[in-house]
Amino acid sequence: MKKQYIFLLIFLGGMIFTACDENNDITEAPDLAVVECFLTPGKVPDTVKISNILSYSSEETDTEWISNLNVVLIHNEISFPLLESEVPGHYVCPENTLIIEEGETYRLEFEYNDKQLTAETIVPEIPREFNASDDTYYFPTMGSGGPGSMDDGIELTWNVEENITYYLKIENIETDPELAMEFMIEDDSTNMPETSRITQPSSDDFYSITMRNVSYLGTHRVILYAVTEDYARMNEQNGTSSISLTDPYTNVENGYGLFSAFATDTLYFEVE
Repeated sequence: MKKQYIFLLIFLGGMIFTACDENNDITEAPDLAVVECFLTPGKVPDTVKISNILSYSSEETDTEWISNLNVVLIHNEISFPLLESEVPGHYVCPENTLIIEEGETYRLEFEYNDKQLTAETIVPEIPREFNASDDTYYFPTMGSGGPGSMDDGIELTWNVEENITYYLKIENIETDPELAMEFMIEDDSTNMPETSRITQPSSDDFYSITMRNVSYLGTHRVILYAVTEDYARMNEQNGTSSISLTDPYTNVENGYGLFSAFATDTLYFEVE
């Protein structure tokens, strides 16, 4: 999921802001590790990416991946050493040694600059009872009196889990999607509606598909994401204000970044 890769920019930006004094003078960046890792149930652990900021100016930021670390992933008090891949600062779990389980707690540990960095996350359960009230959405038409003459919509529902946030990605997966209505084309014909959209995170157990959510005919995929509180807080900070940049959220002790988890389920519907 693409949002994973945005968070590093948030932390880098935040460290830039906090390294400026009240007179906007640039000072040395703190030599702290920045961690990025997202676990998903039923899969091997995601690559653990570890970097730091070497130097920056008001115009650019240089990031260095940190190599030669002894990184371990801990589950049920059993340590799983990670190996550095061919890409510097990218640490992976040896094949078939560990599969992530929903509802389980995982801990990440390594030492950097004489400091022990630790982070912990609980993997959400795969969303249960993710269903749609219909498998076809009839785009409203004017005065036909037939299917789609009223915007009845499709109701998506699922079971919610305590302390878990949910959001949806709704996307048309046709190779050459056709607009549902020509009036949806804006004045500039090159400015077409997006073929996918992401809902705001919430703790709701339902969502309605209407003409506000879809712009094209054909097959649509809906991915329901169940994310941890840490992940949700990171998303809330995603470019929303300068305050978030000066105090970026992190769940890594003695470092920066995010060690978190998410789970997904998927369904499909047609738009006619």
